[in-house]
Amino acid sequence: LSHGPALGIPGTTIIDTPGVVTLPSRTEDEQVTARVLLDAPLSAIVQVGDAKNACRTLLLTVQLAEMGLPLVLALNMLDEAATRGIVVDHQKLASLLGMPIIPTIAVHGEGVEHVAAAVQTVQPPDLRIAYADPIEAALGELAPLLPASPIAPRALGLLWLGGDPAVAEWLQARLGQAAFRQLLSCREALARAEAEPIATLIQRTRLRFVEQM
Repeated sequence: LSHGPALGIPGTTIIDTPGVVTLPSRTEDEQVTARVLLDAPLSAIVQVGDAKNACRTLLLTVQLAEMGLPLVLALNMLDEAATRGIVVDHQKLASLLGMPIIPTIAVHGEGVEHVAAAVQTVQPPDLRIAYADPIEAALGELAPLLPASPIAPRALGLLWLGGDPAVAEWLQARLGQAAFRQLLSCREALARAEAEPIATLIQRTRLRFVEQM
């Protein structure tokens, strides 16, 4: 989520996790990052995104924004994007998402000092994506069953409904058998009622949101 040594913020520990394309976590690298989000007392997240692939970058951005943690997007490789005719209005995106988006060209050190400054004052983005009614109903049912976590309960519920294995392991370690069975029952009931996997439905809603931006 961040590239620590380049930021150079005194008195701050930087955790540089493996690259992540999306969540729920499927690969071991993605599960490492999911565990950091669930277990580390993070003061802020820095997502380093590829300006050449803005849609893919923003899909992860909205997921991280939903977690309710302070978030900065370092939109990197703008020079390579420009050579392909891609121009990103980062100020407009920042306004739509309610978070700092800093253009960077990391290989030349451009913009890195602005990322370091943003991290020290950034607040959690206020982003709420509306999902299909059955998913929203399931999230409401899950909310009182979920233990406290570093990320927002709604984001934790979405990861659970999407079948994230790292989240399942984390929840099972913190809940009694009866409470965990209730979580399973809620997810299974939603899965039976839907023709497509829940993770697909959730991601499709996020993709529509990103495409509109």
